[in-house]
Amino acid sequence: MQRYPTKKLLAQLFDTKPIDAKHKPSRTIHEGASAPSCITDADREFFADFDMFGTLMNNLDGMLKESPWRLQETSGTELSWCFDAPVYGRHYDVFYNQVCLGHLEISSGPMEYRLDKPDVTTDIGVEHVRILPCADVCKFLTTIAHFCWAPTARDYADAQHWINGALLDLAWNNRPAGTAAQARRMARHLEEPPTTLSLHRSGSAAAYLRVRQHHVRLNAPQRTAATTPASWLDTKTA
Repeated sequence: MQRYPTKKLLAQLFDTKPIDAKHKPSRTIHEGASAPSCITDADREFFADFDMFGTLMNNLDGMLKESPWRLQETSGTELSWCFDAPVYGRHYDVFYNQVCLGHLEISSGPMEYRLDKPDVTTDIGVEHVRILPCADVCKFLTTIAHFCWAPTARDYADAQHWINGALLDLAWNNRPAGTAAQARRMARHLEEPPTTLSLHRSGSAAAYLRVRQHHVRLNAPQRTAATTPASWLDTKTA
C-alpha cells in the first residue's frame, strides 16, 4: 500500500519556489519516431506552432507565471497514449514547485489541425492532487483548458464544469483499499491511497495561437531607416 507523502516530499512541494524550467524539445516531430509514416502534414504544422508553448505558459502573465506550476518540455515526440497507431506531439513534465507530479501531452487532432481550425488533443496526469490546494489545481487545469480546449467564454464555462466534475469524481470515488485496519488508519490520515488525476480532452488552441502571434509581433525586429534595406524605403519625392 502506498504511504502518505513523506515529510521530504511535502517540504519540496510547499516550502520551495517553482523550478527554472530547462526545456529539451526534439528538433523535429520525426526525431525518435518509431513509425514516421504515421506523421501527417497536420502533425508537422502543429509541432511548429507549439514551439513556444512551454516557454509562454511559464513566463507570461495570465498563464502559469504567478503560480507554483511549471511545464518543462522533454525530448521525444511519441506520446504515451495511442489507439491503433502511434500518436506524435509534444510532451511536458508538470512541476509543482520543485516536484514533478505528472505530464501534459498535446497532439494535433482529432480533426485535421490547421491554422484556421487548430484542434488539439491533450492528455494530463497529475499525482497527489488531493493534498494540493484546490485553487492551485483549478488554476492549472483551467489555464490549460483555455489555451488548449476553450478559447471562447462558452467553451471555457463548459470546460470549468467538466473539470469540477472530474475533481469531484476523484475525491468522491477514491475508495479505501486493503484491510479494515488499514481503512481505519487512512480515516485518521495516517495513510492515503494514491490520488492521480487523469484527463483526456480535445478542443481548440486558438487562444494560445493568438498569444503566440502577439508575442512574435512584439519581439520582431523593428524596421527603421537605419536597419531597413534601401530597396524597402520609398525615397522618391513628389
